[in-house]
Amino acid sequence: MARTLRLDLDVPLAARDKGDLAGCMVLGGLTVGGLWWLYGRFLCVEWGAPPAVALQCLNPLLVLQTAPRLVGLSAVLVLAAVLWLIRVRRVPTAVVRSLRGLAGFGLAFVLIYGPAVVFDWTFAAGPGQAVVSGRHLYVERPRAALPEAWRRWLPPHDAYTAFGLGLRVPLPRPPQATVPAGPAVWRPDRLGAEGRPFTLRVLDVCALGLGLMGFLSGFWNVSLRPR
Repeated sequence: MARTLRLDLDVPLAARDKGDLAGCMVLGGLTVGGLWWLYGRFLCVEWGAPPAVALQCLNPLLVLQTAPRLVGLSAVLVLAAVLWLIRVRRVPTAVVRSLRGLAGFGLAFVLIYGPAVVFDWTFAAGPGQAVVSGRHLYVERPRAALPEAWRRWLPPHDAYTAFGLGLRVPLPRPPQATVPAGPAVWRPDRLGAEGRPFTLRVLDVCALGLGLMGFLSGFWNVSLRPR
């Protein structure tokens, strides 16, 4: 019979439990990364991030040029997490619950968001289904076509220009601008020259709501198998 975990205890980990915990760590990391890619980086801009930070949020390759140590630090943290998982014998219950909750959030979120991408659910994410829209239009343009206010924050030789790619920047959204027609699910990596606002749609609300239920389910329903 599985042992239900109390919130205020440290628990011993068997080898099988470490495998489960490793899987939750991977799913949790993918969940956090996915939420950042879909929502977090745009919310940073909408909430008034400085221009240099906004450019790096919208164009991740710039981080490799302007903050290469951050990439190395991320690699060190991943290695430290692996070594910790190999050596750990007891782990706080709160850590197990949090990782299981993040994994549950990700799986539940994908249950709605995944089919919407595949089957083009316009009733949940098409034009006219916006719940909240941002104050900017996000456009993708070559460096030479960007406003000077943004070009001056770029490094002299950026990777996007070297590969012939456009850079994403936020521009003020005209008051009369509406959400352009297009695919049911807006993919930030498929921006056009006309630009799109950051929009929270019915699909996103449903997916985030189900994800929250998945987090609570994973957080509270945690057990370890007896050794």
